[in-house]
Amino acid sequence: MSDTPPPPSRRPSKLVALTLAWGCALVLVAMSSVDCSIDHRSQDFACATPGDCDTANTGRTCVDGFCVEGGSGSGSGSGSGSGSGHIDAGIDASNPPDAQVCPGICTSCDLTAHSCTINCAQGGMCGNGATVKCPPGFDCNILCTTANSCRGVTCTGNSKCTIACSGAGSCRGVACGAGLCDVTCTGDNSCRAVDCGSSCACDVACPTDTACQQVQCTSQLCGTAAGGCSSTNNPLCDTCP
Repeated sequence: MSDTPPPPSRRPSKLVALTLAWGCALVLVAMSSVDCSIDHRSQDFACATPGDCDTANTGRTCVDGFCVEGGSGSGSGSGSGSGSGHIDAGIDASNPPDAQVCPGICTSCDLTAHSCTINCAQGGMCGNGATVKCPPGFDCNILCTTANSCRGVTCTGNSKCTIACSGAGSCRGVACGAGLCDVTCTGDNSCRAVDCGSSCACDVACPTDTACQQVQCTSQLCGTAAGGCSSTNNPLCDTCP
């Protein structure tokens, strides 16, 4: 009889392989069962309009195409609702509603002080005989610096208007409003037909001999020898609050 030991059995390795195979199968089954246990949204709660959710009885609202509790969407399911987390594409954040901007006629303005500067030499819409109207609710500083500019200036309401007529032939036809009106006529042949109207204080300064023709002051008491108007001539010439 030989004393040589028998070769090792290969059964244990087969057993290990089978055990591993069964283990993998169990893991796959477990993973599958976990996936199946996830509570997906049921089509029973699908909606296209807010009325599909019967909000009054269920307390649910339509959000992103499903009836959900505590939602605040508008229910179209297209992502354009007003529910939490959605942005209305119709609103341009770079240009919010009611944003204040300078009136188009102003070359610059102060929206806090409600003041507007109209400079004819800087692209102001007042050259080449164009008319100028001070925007309602703004005090205006009108610079008629170019020749024949400001052929028609209108100040409305209680707006304060300061008008510098330095361009030759400028300021032909100025109508003051009820507010303070200060017109300086330094350009040759400037300030033709200036009407102070009901201004609470109207001053029309005429430093040159060729300026100021047909100027109408608020009262004869306010007229000057140079053909202009002064609010300091008489207490009745300055009634501004």
